[in-house]
Amino acid sequence: MESLALFNKVYTVAFRLTGQETSASDLALAALTMTARECGWQPRKPVPSEMLQASIKEVYRLFLTQPWPGKESQSFSRTPSLSGREEVLQAALLTLKPLERATVVWRYITGLKLAELAPIAGEAERDLYRYLSRALRELSRRLQLAG
Repeated sequence: MESLALFNKVYTVAFRLTGQETSASDLALAALTMTARECGWQPRKPVPSEMLQASIKEVYRLFLTQPWPGKESQSFSRTPSLSGREEVLQAALLTLKPLERATVVWRYITGLKLAELAPIAGEAERDLYRYLSRALRELSRRLQLAG
C-alpha cells in the first residue's frame, strides 16, 4: 500500500468520527505519526502491512481519550465531498455520543469486531454492544426523520 492510500483510509475513519475535515486530518496525521514511530516506518519506504490496522486503532484511541474538535455531539455542516446519502448518514452519526459513534464506525465502517475495541475504549465488550444497540436505534430514528 502506498502512503497516500494509507492516509486516505485512516482519514476516512477519522472524518466519520469527527465530521470535520481539519480535525479529521489532524487526527489521522497524529495516529499515523504515532504508528509510524512504533512500526519503524520511514517515508519513501514500503508501508508495512500491519500499519493500516494499527493506525486505525490509534485513531480510535486518540479520539476516545483526547479532546478533539468534533468529538462531542454536534450538528453537521455541509461537506462538498459527500453525496446526499453520505451526508445524511454523517449528520446522523454526529448526533451520537462519542463512544456510541465510535462503536458504529468501528463495527460497520471499519468492519472490526467490538472485542478489539474494548481495550482501546476501556469498556467491557458487552457494554460496547449496549452502546452499539442504542446508537443503531438512534440512527434509525434520525434517518427515518430525514426521509
